[in-house]
Amino acid sequence: MPQAPPVPGWAQADALDRHVVREFESLGERRSEEIARRLVAAYVLADEGETEEALAHAAVVRVLGSRLAAAREAVGIVAYRCGAYEDALKDLKAARRISGRWDALPVMADCERGLGRPERALELAATPEAARLDRAGRVEMLLVAAGARQDLGQPDAAVLTLQVPELRATSDAEWHQRLLAGYAAALDAAGRSGEAAAWHERAASHPAAPRVPSEDDADIVDLDPAADDERPVDGDAAPEQTGRG
Repeated sequence: MPQAPPVPGWAQADALDRHVVREFESLGERRSEEIARRLVAAYVLADEGETEEALAHAAVVRVLGSRLAAAREAVGIVAYRCGAYEDALKDLKAARRISGRWDALPVMADCERGLGRPERALELAATPEAARLDRAGRVEMLLVAAGARQDLGQPDAAVLTLQVPELRATSDAEWHQRLLAGYAAALDAAGRSGEAAAWHERAASHPAAPRVPSEDDADIVDLDPAADDERPVDGDAAPEQTGRG
């Protein structure tokens, strides 16, 4: 067992997606609770740039939930967010072997990019498993493939990669906003700034576009840095997005 940091008081199991928590229940109430709370802590700390502590919590989860696909996938996502791409790939592959599911394939492809292997990312994007992803997953894979093309110095190919029917779909879904933003960024990288501006505007006005905090949010933001045990956690801690840019 790796050195186990204390679980922060603000990390509560109900911040995880319920279907993820249900998979942990086979380990018993006490261990299930610890895994869930450590994952919440790991997600939040990774997002805050506290990578060492996030990975320490994830390492404990890896041991406690070594045979659970949900635990291994979650640990892989934490490692991915922390930039530990080699470790992320190991855990995501383990989760795939246990469950037979390929949902995390776009993240795995983006890890290959992070390891300086864009060609391998493109190979994964061309697999039959990638074609069988749901719409959100296919869009994530397209974004990773476009990023891999840019890594290879092929900005025009990146633009072509994202010229898919979904680009002009009418949807309020987050995947659609991400596709619009990714296409705008690809146009910028290809030197087509005039076209990019229009797509940036569409992405910014999309219903799923990230909202810029305003003064009206002041009452829900914890402004006391000492109040660590009252740190807020978003309701669905499990991440699904890829795309390092």
